[in-house]
Amino acid sequence: MKSDKMTTANILIVGTGPSGLVALKEMQEAGLDAIAVDSRSSFGGVFAPDSGVTFENLHLTISSIFMSFSDFPAPDVDKGVKYWSQDEYFDYLTRYVEHFGLKQHMQLETTVENAHLNRQTGKWEVRLTNHSYPGEPRTTDKIFDKLIVATGANNKPKIPEELMQFKGEILHSTDYRSAEQVRGKKVLVVGMGEGSADVASSAAETAANVTVWGRRYPDCAPRFVEPFLNDAKYDEYKHMAQHYKPNGVLESITITRAVRNLPLGLWSVALQGLVSDVRKKHGPNSVQGLSRALTARAWESDYYSSDTSMVPTKSAITLTAAAKGLLDIVIAPEISIENNMLTLRDASLFQATEVPNEQEAYDLDVDVIVACTGFDLAFDWISCSEGDGVLNTNPRTWFKHCFPAGMGEHLAFVGFARPHSGGIPQCAEMVSRYIAQLHIGNLKLPTDYDQLASSDAAAERTCFHLTPEYNVLVDYMAYMMSVAKLIGCTPKAVPRLTKPLDVVKYWTFPLWPCFFRTQGVGAKPDAAENVLSKFGPFDALTPMPLLALQLLCGIVMPFINGSSWLVNLLMPRKNMGRALPRLYKWRMSKMYFMYHNSLTLKDFTTVFTQWLAVMLIIGYLITKSISSVILPKRKLRPAAE
Repeated sequence: MKSDKMTTANILIVGTGPSGLVALKEMQEAGLDAIAVDSRSSFGGVFAPDSGVTFENLHLTISSIFMSFSDFPAPDVDKGVKYWSQDEYFDYLTRYVEHFGLKQHMQLETTVENAHLNRQTGKWEVRLTNHSYPGEPRTTDKIFDKLIVATGANNKPKIPEELMQFKGEILHSTDYRSAEQVRGKKVLVVGMGEGSADVASSAAETAANVTVWGRRYPDCAPRFVEPFLNDAKYDEYKHMAQHYKPNGVLESITITRAVRNLPLGLWSVALQGLVSDVRKKHGPNSVQGLSRALTARAWESDYYSSDTSMVPTKSAITLTAAAKGLLDIVIAPEISIENNMLTLRDASLFQATEVPNEQEAYDLDVDVIVACTGFDLAFDWISCSEGDGVLNTNPRTWFKHCFPAGMGEHLAFVGFARPHSGGIPQCAEMVSRYIAQLHIGNLKLPTDYDQLASSDAAAERTCFHLTPEYNVLVDYMAYMMSVAKLIGCTPKAVPRLTKPLDVVKYWTFPLWPCFFRTQGVGAKPDAAENVLSKFGPFDALTPMPLLALQLLCGIVMPFINGSSWLVNLLMPRKNMGRALPRLYKWRMSKMYFMYHNSLTLKDFTTVFTQWLAVMLIIGYLITKSISSVILPKRKLRPAAE
């Protein structure tokens, strides 16, 4: 193994997946000297063609516009909103790399053997091994000022110990490539997340039979709203190739300023009301019926938080396969294994013929277990000077899921904030913009950043209390707004006066990343305009009764928020020692109770534009209703005469 002498550089970014790419772009754009290394032969992380992690027919669970970075719109945005395939997303990343000239700043087929922070010099001493040279790999020792880790939260596959008792074949989801691997076999897919949904629906194409097992009831959220509510034969795969208006996809009812204006308790009631009759409307064994049977049980543990209390599964393809009789779903808290025989205890069995079938013990004879059981985080290649202790690998303890305690600006983690709704790369972009401002000296970390991180962690555990162990989970809007406030790039609330109807877009459209380029530090208003101009002002209106509730709260909530703000101002001790404010589900808008996004006087300056948006929507609905009555009559007059 050859070795080169030590050299000096500025910033090392480890990983060239989407999060690493956007970190590299933001550092370069800020004028910083940065390089990104990756052990693979291609950038793109798990989405790269040679990643060996994903498989055929994989589609994103986040829409194309949400997965696009804030200043580089989706190339097909003029057609509408879509859920990209893996190939389409990699094509987007390739365009991104070419547009910003990132390739020249990458070192692929390069591993980081170790990275040591020398406290005396404040520098990182890093050993890199490049495997691209013919013959022996070449090792280089380098000095870096800063280290950014963008290896992703899926770098160490985890399989529960109890599954290891199985005598048959065990695969982790990262080992699953194609349905051919399980052709003719009896398969158990463990987990009810998005990865499990992809694997299970794929395996069902060729396996003798497939059973999906989860310990808890999942919150299954369909990608497409209107078809799910109205199509009796709803099948997500059939919609994947199509483009939709913003109101056709899931984010229209989860991440808009109008939705987040609702109190959490009222939002949860509205959500449950929106889907309350789908089982009756489409039948208990339809996709909608299965979804309602599962999610209703998931939400009953906290009715007034519903899906906000847990990790959602932004996919209904498992339910589609179950409704067709291609697989079974079993929810059971315990499993015991003897050879190839599995016993699931206190089981609820969901099949196309019966919803559900309760059994004390449900026996399964399987050939293959595919464990979609997540990942552990391992950073044993990172070290510090003696006496600094061990690096805490729990992202929930890091400030903004980025800065570990005791490391200051020396070390930053990017891509370890997984939003409840929204995309990991977009949170990575926002925090990368913050890192860049820190490194060029425009900003400084708060002196109490470790205490702020502890407070945020307590709030996350309280909010997401039904899945408290999922330590990368964040609330998208609250998280993004909190980092944007640090940077100084909060989205504009008042659009140009020359386009007054745009106020409706700013209030009702999903809070796509492009909104964070509308003003302030790093502003690129044309980037947002390139996206928003492709849609009409009323293209994101949600279905009733949610829309009616948004309009009502659009008028009323400023007064309720104002009262809440005064209470906090006059009686601050009422909230001391609590992870979240008292009665937070009811006395303030959903966007204000996480990540210290407390109300300020500045938040009330946009009230009049909010009211204007409400009035414009009401006027539009009235006009539309009148037109639907008058126009048909006018069309009939000539024939009647």
